[in-house]
Amino acid sequence: MKFVWGGKRDDINSELLFEIDSRDADTLEIYAADSYTVCSKGRIISSGPERCAAGYARVRRIDVGALGLIEVRVLSFGVPNYSVDYQLPYFAFRLLRGGEVVSETDELECAYIEERRLSNMPRYSAQRGFTQGFDLTREGHKRVALYEVEPPILLDGQIDPCDYPVYEFSRLTEGIFSGFDEIKPHRCMIGKEPPEGEFSLEEGLSRAMSLGYASEELSLKVEKSGYLSFDIDATEEGELFAFFEEYLPDGKWIFRRAGNNDFMYVRYPKGKSRITATEPFTMKLLRTVHTKGAVIDPHLVGLENSRAGCVKISGDERVVRVFEAARNTFMQNAVDVFMDCPGRERAGWLCDSYFTAIAERLFTGKNTIEKAYLENYVHASCPELPSGMLPMCFPSEHRNGRYIPNWAMWFVIELADRVKRTGDRALADAAREKVYGVARFFDKYKNEYGLLEDLESWVFIEWSICNDDEYVKGVNYPSNMLYAYMLDKIDELYGDEKYKAEAENMRKSIVKLAYNGKFFVDNAVRVNGSLKNFEDHLSETCQYYALFMGLEHTSEFERMIIEDFGPLRTDKYPEVGRSNMFIGNYLRFFWLLSLGERERTIRECLEYFDGMATTTGTLWEHDRPTASCNHGFASVAAHILLSALAGFVTVKDGEALLDPDIKPLEGYDIKVSFDYGV
Repeated sequence: MKFVWGGKRDDINSELLFEIDSRDADTLEIYAADSYTVCSKGRIISSGPERCAAGYARVRRIDVGALGLIEVRVLSFGVPNYSVDYQLPYFAFRLLRGGEVVSETDELECAYIEERRLSNMPRYSAQRGFTQGFDLTREGHKRVALYEVEPPILLDGQIDPCDYPVYEFSRLTEGIFSGFDEIKPHRCMIGKEPPEGEFSLEEGLSRAMSLGYASEELSLKVEKSGYLSFDIDATEEGELFAFFEEYLPDGKWIFRRAGNNDFMYVRYPKGKSRITATEPFTMKLLRTVHTKGAVIDPHLVGLENSRAGCVKISGDERVVRVFEAARNTFMQNAVDVFMDCPGRERAGWLCDSYFTAIAERLFTGKNTIEKAYLENYVHASCPELPSGMLPMCFPSEHRNGRYIPNWAMWFVIELADRVKRTGDRALADAAREKVYGVARFFDKYKNEYGLLEDLESWVFIEWSICNDDEYVKGVNYPSNMLYAYMLDKIDELYGDEKYKAEAENMRKSIVKLAYNGKFFVDNAVRVNGSLKNFEDHLSETCQYYALFMGLEHTSEFERMIIEDFGPLRTDKYPEVGRSNMFIGNYLRFFWLLSLGERERTIRECLEYFDGMATTTGTLWEHDRPTASCNHGFASVAAHILLSALAGFVTVKDGEALLDPDIKPLEGYDIKVSFDYGV
C-alpha cells in the first residue's frame, strides 16, 4: 500500500480532496495527516486521524456498504502546533470486502487541490492551526498528480466513536451589524505584525459596519463542538462572517474573549451554495454577519463521543444537570485522545488525562481512548526536550523546548491508576523505559534533604496563587509531594522498593520542613546557603496536595481543612490563597470521598458546578468563564457525584462496581442505571 501526496507537500494551510469509489467494498481503511473528514453525498460520515506520534499512523476503519463515491478532504497545517505532532502530510487507503483487499492507494490516479480554501487565513489560536476561510466564487478543485511519500509505522486504531449528529441553532435576534461590545487582541499575534497578504478581519469588520451588513444571533441549547456548515441562498455575490462563542460575560459579546480568532469566513456566489468546515470548533452562540439579500441557514455537525451513554440518571434536577454537563464535556474532549479543550487547543495534556480517564471508565465502561493516548507517549520522540523528560502535551510540537516537569510525574501516576482500573499491565510494561527515564531526569535536582530544588521550565501546580513565580521557585513543596507520590507508583508498577523508601524519606523531610504546625507552606529558598521557608506563602492547594498524597498530619489539621476550606469557603483564613478548579478543588473532592464525607462532597459539587451547567451545559477550566468553558478533566465530576450518591467505584468485567456498604444519601431522589453491554 502506497502513501501519497499531491502538490507542494510543505504548503501551509492546504487541503487535498481524494475521491474513492466504494461500490464494491464493505470497509474503508484510511491513514492520513494532519486532519481529515470523510464525506458521502455531502454528509460527514467519519473524521480523523486518531492522532499519534509523528512517524506513526493509526488506521480508521469505516463501514461503507452501499455508499458509492466517497470524498476524503485532508487538511495539512504546515506549522507547529499543539493539536498534532508536526510532520509532512500523507494519505493512504484500502477498500476491503469480506476482509479481502479490492482496491488501494496504488490505483488512485490523482487528487484535487481545494482551490476554494483561503490559505491566507490567520492562525486560529497559539495552539492550533488556522481559522477557516473559503471563497465559493472560485473554481472548485484543481487536479494534481500524486507522488509516493515515505510510509509511517502502522498502528491499529479504534472504531470511530462519533455519530456526527446535526445540531440546529435557534435564532435569538436579527438586525444590522454595529460591531462588538469589545474586541480583544489575538494572542497569537501579540507583539507581531501579520504576514504580508494575510486576511484582515479588521478590514472586514470595518466594511461590514460601513455597508450595514445584516446580522443574526443564534444559539444552541448547550455548548457543542463540531464542523460549522452553512446553506446559503443569495440574491447577489456577498460575504459571510460567522463568529462563535461559548459564553457572553454580562451579556456582552467580547470577540476573542479567550484570545482566539473565533470566526469563519465565506465569500459566496449568487444563488444557492453550501460549505462545511474541515476543522472542528466549539460554541454555544453564533453570530452571522453578511451582505444583505442572503438567507443564511447554519448547522453544526457534532464531533463527540457517541459511546458515552452507558449511564442513565434521573431525579434531582441539579444532580442531573451537573451530571449531564459532565457527560457533555467528556463527549467533546474524548474522541481520539483526551483533550484539555475542544476549541482553543484540542491538545492532549498530561494531568488532565488522569482525571478524564476516570470519567471514561464511568461513561463507556472501558479505557480505550486512554490506552491510545498513553501509547502515544511511549512512541513519542522529542529531541528538543531534555533526556528523560516527556512532553507536557502530546501529540504536539514543542520547538521552544518548554515542558512541565510535574506533568511527567502525572504520567507515571496515571499508568499505575490505569493498572488498578483495568487490570491491564501491558501498557505499563511497554512504558517502563519512559518511567525510569522520568525518575532519572529528576536526580540532578535533589538537594541534601532528598528534595527537588530549582526545577526548570514551567513548574505547574494549578491555576491559582500557588503557581506564582515566587511560590514555585526554590524548593516547591507541592512538586515534592507529587514526586514522592510518583516514586510510590513506580514501586507499585515494577516492585522497586528503593523508590518506595525514597518516597517515605521525602515525605518525612517535607513534613519536618514545610509544616509550620498549622499549614504546609508552599516553598523555601536559599538564604546564606540554608533553606528558609516563605512563611507567608500559603495556598489552599498546597494543603490538598499534602492530603491527597498522604503526608502525615494531625486530626485537627484535617478537620480544619474539611470545615473551613473548599469552593464554598469563607474568609476565615484570608492568608491562605484560594484553590481553583484545576486541580486543587478536584483533589479536595477525591480526598473528601476517601474520608467518607459524602454529603459535604455532594453539596460542594452542586453549588460549585451548577452555575456552569446552567450557563453553558459544560464544565469549565477555571471557576470563572475567563478561559475555556469546556475542559476535559472537569468531566470527572460525574464520577465524584455517583461515588458520593451511589457508592460507584469503577467498572469491572462490564459491570458497575458499587460499594455495598454505602447507602443512598437522603435528600437526593435520583435513579441511576448502568448498561455497559458485553
